[in-house]
Amino acid sequence: MKTDPEIQHAVDKIQVINTHEHQVEEAKLLKRGDSLDFFSLFTNYAISDLASAGMPPESMDKCQQTDVSPEEKWRLFEPHYLATRNTAYLKAVRIVIRDLYEVEELNSRTYATLTERMRARNKPGVVRWILRDRCNIRVSQVNALDTMFFRRKTDADLFQQDLSVAKLLNWPPPIEELSKTTGVSITSFKTYGQAIDQLFVLYAPLACAAKQQSAYWRMQNFDDVSDTDAEQAFE
Repeated sequence: MKTDPEIQHAVDKIQVINTHEHQVEEAKLLKRGDSLDFFSLFTNYAISDLASAGMPPESMDKCQQTDVSPEEKWRLFEPHYLATRNTAYLKAVRIVIRDLYEVEELNSRTYATLTERMRARNKPGVVRWILRDRCNIRVSQVNALDTMFFRRKTDADLFQQDLSVAKLLNWPPPIEELSKTTGVSITSFKTYGQAIDQLFVLYAPLACAAKQQSAYWRMQNFDDVSDTDAEQAFE
């Protein structure tokens, strides 16, 4: 099916604001150097489809190691890729392979070429090239997974940072980390609250949003609890 060229041109010009991202900073990506390979494109949601297709955990772990050759990774990866290549997550990766690295189809003849092109592109400016130049993403709002609460050091032109508050809802609460971050000595329920207030004083002016994603590990049933009951539980 062909797309009307005028409609396609109009759509291609639209700039995107990505409101849910865990993008690493470019400096971390550049450190990968020659350890970057084709499997690096499959380590996010796509890896779940590979697991569903029967890829053993030990094979997944081996494919993510930097001292394993692309040839060995392909041997472990290929049968499960063939079983999952048409899922939504894998189709997204295939679009990346085609549109960014100009490899029409990933197979035993092209995985080495893809790896070479990924490594050749992995130089200063690569993140801007992908996000801004190729994907027309104006800015991404990032929930950083490499820090407890907030990532201060960032490329502000490409990324906005969330203030992550989910860990504050853990049990036990992150006393040591919160105290170290805020400088507040947490010795009671009252000082725990003061430390949370200080966390927002420090980072709310810098953050684009507060991110609360604790539904991954706890019920989202937040009762209206009295301070007395909460203090008793905390103590």
